[in-house]
Amino acid sequence: MNQPHPSEHYPVIIVGGGQAGLSMSYQLQKRDIRHIVFEKNRIGHSCAPTAGTAFAW
Repeated sequence: MNQPHPSEHYPVIIVGGGQAGLSMSYQLQKRDIRHIVFEKNRIGHSCAPTAGTAFAW
């Protein structure tokens, strides 16, 4: 993967590299839409205490 240059502009910014963020990135890539993903931890890594937990309301 190419590293973005600090002066580049992106029409879409995705905050969070978890499942939802990576799914959005995948769909944007398929449509040739330039974007960037920001993640404070490792991409694809979830450190949320509820990660993997199913909720029922």
